[in-house]
Amino acid sequence: MKYLRFIFLSIAILGLLACAKPPQAEIDAANAALTEAKNAEAEIYAPDSLKAAQTAIADMQAELDVQQGKFALFRSYEKAKELANAAKQAGEKAKSDAEAKKQQVKAEAETLMNEVKTALNEANDLMKKAPKGKGSKADIEALQADLGAVQPMIDQAQASFDAGKFMDAKTKLEEAKAKVSSVKDAINQAIEMSKGKKTAQGKKK
Repeated sequence: MKYLRFIFLSIAILGLLACAKPPQAEIDAANAALTEAKNAEAEIYAPDSLKAAQTAIADMQAELDVQQGKFALFRSYEKAKELANAAKQAGEKAKSDAEAKKQQVKAEAETLMNEVKTALNEANDLMKKAPKGKGSKADIEALQADLGAVQPMIDQAQASFDAGKFMDAKTKLEEAKAKVSSVKDAINQAIEMSKGKKTAQGKKK
């Protein structure tokens, strides 16, 4: 009888040990979801969501470490399993957020590209109306140089866009737009100043 009890107890212990195994399938799924989020460029397009996923993975790993530090009979991986599932969901959200933001930035870059090209054409047309007097020559030449630098910026942005680097393209286009806007403002100011001088000279006569 004692021998049978020992056998049953041994079987029960083995059963407990078998149950107290890390939820490997859930762990693998959580890690895979985080990898997919990174591959979707979540670091660029959804950094907050990616950070949340990384935190969830860290929480899962911390719980696994706690259980591994316990005597086998006292291990329980239920909480680790829950944390793994939560980490998987966080990783999937980071991927989804990144993909959505990437498409948004792509659309914004396309719009900016058209705006910058239009603004550059307007600035070049406006440059033809800029005063050509001796005193303004150096200033106008500097403005022309600034405008000349815009097209290479557009070309670089286009290259980034074509490579799928939409955030980089958007940043370059925002810089180009700001430069064109600054030049246009300076040209308009020069034109107004020139008109003012001509008006003053006319009154003196």
